[in-house]
Amino acid sequence: MVLKWILAVVFLVLGVSASAARKPGLSYQFQCSPKVDQWLCDRQIAVVRKIVERQNAHLPAGWVWLLVSDSEWPALQQRYRLKHDYAFSHLGERRTVFNSLLFQQFDRPVWEWAIAHESAHVTCDLIDEDATEEVAHELASTGFMSFEKSCAKFTNEALSHGEKKSP
Repeated sequence: MVLKWILAVVFLVLGVSASAARKPGLSYQFQCSPKVDQWLCDRQIAVVRKIVERQNAHLPAGWVWLLVSDSEWPALQQRYRLKHDYAFSHLGERRTVFNSLLFQQFDRPVWEWAIAHESAHVTCDLIDEDATEEVAHELASTGFMSFEKSCAKFTNEALSHGEKKSP
């Protein structure tokens, strides 16, 4: 009887380990610059991760979500000629960058919108801000059910008007 119980436990443990090993890892990373306080980093990255995962976007493998301090933002604005103060995605560098002030100065609805907007850039391979806004609003209104459907809808509309999805 004890032997059966031990075997059952062993098989259960092996089964759980095998199923855990089969789970695919995240295809993206969450990071903070060294200038962001570790406590603040952990807290804000947890929020970003939760929203990104809930949105269920299919991001390219190796995509990086980076949180930087506000003191780093002016240099980034100059380097990338940014018009915005809180977030941008660089498709060539495969990363989305957030100013940590986004999570300090605004509430969750703004975080959700900013992450949806940046996810639309990444998932739909969009550079155009108006197109990205349209996709982000559609995603927010549908509860982030299908990035692919929203991207395809926009791409099909753009192609029918002779537009490109990105330059």
